[in-house]
Amino acid sequence: MFVPLPLLILAGLVFLVLLGMALRPRGRSDDLIAPPRSRVQPVAVRAGQKLELSSETRVEVERLLAGGQVIDAVKLVREATSSGLKDAKDVVDEMRRFVPRSR
Repeated sequence: MFVPLPLLILAGLVFLVLLGMALRPRGRSDDLIAPPRSRVQPVAVRAGQKLELSSETRVEVERLLAGGQVIDAVKLVREATSSGLKDAKDVVDEMRRFVPRSR
């Protein structure tokens, strides 16, 4: 079987590039596979305290919940408190019990 020399060189270069990508260290800021994660938990979660929302944030979350936008409400709580997903979801679920949903 005859394989042209330029094709073999190209295959070798592709192999070397892929090998270099596979062996490079993970966790750098430009890494697409495993972006670095923060090792420090937010202060509110670390202290074991209940998350406190400002009145403006609380009103906005209630407005989102009334419109049925639960995911947006969780995102807003996470941004406002720098908390994790579970903690923010717990806060939103607690608020959902008291906010009537409009149709």
